[in-house]
Amino acid sequence: MPKVLVATQVVEVSLDFDFDEGFFEPAPIDALVQRMGRIHRQGMRTPATVVVFTGQVNSYQLYCGCAGSQHDPACRVSRSIRELRQLANPISEGDLVDAADRVYETGFTGDDDRAFREGLEHPDIVAFERRLLAGAHQDWVEHVIQGTNGTVELLPTCLREEYEFRKKKGLWIEANAMLVGVRVQSLAWLRPKLNMSDDPWLIDCPYTAERGLEL
Repeated sequence: MPKVLVATQVVEVSLDFDFDEGFFEPAPIDALVQRMGRIHRQGMRTPATVVVFTGQVNSYQLYCGCAGSQHDPACRVSRSIRELRQLANPISEGDLVDAADRVYETGFTGDDDRAFREGLEHPDIVAFERRLLAGAHQDWVEHVIQGTNGTVELLPTCLREEYEFRKKKGLWIEANAMLVGVRVQSLAWLRPKLNMSDDPWLIDCPYTAERGLEL
């Protein structure tokens, strides 16, 4: 029986499945590459067909903050579509890396640049040695995370054993791939299911590779 998955950009992380085809709305090339990787996750058969729309179907302009609209030649979405059009099929990982480098050759812009600068110039990083005080406790959750529009990466409790196993094996990238991004705004009502005494934080919600984290 054919199976169809309709999802938001949540498919960019965590999920583990294979599909014969993928249909994506336009997005920056790094986001598109993540989605492509989820379509053909196992890599055990012929490459899947991926169709990237040149116009957005949804009325909500998710990526309009780069330099105007997605039709603006300066917009990273437009640059991404233009670069993908120039690639010959089948597309290799190297092709995608080179295309992404060209899209971001001038660095971040707009909100992306602001977020990058905030992280790069954060006082806890710039003045780390001066601000760090041994034995002192700071409620950094309130200070750093709350009030932002980003995400925080959580580890489903059911994956903790496998996560620790991968870390002990030195498989840091594979271990971090098990973390699931959750919107910061969701933390308030998820607190009863959160264990913030561990690093990374644990979330006691059902998780499967097929369905992801079920909140």
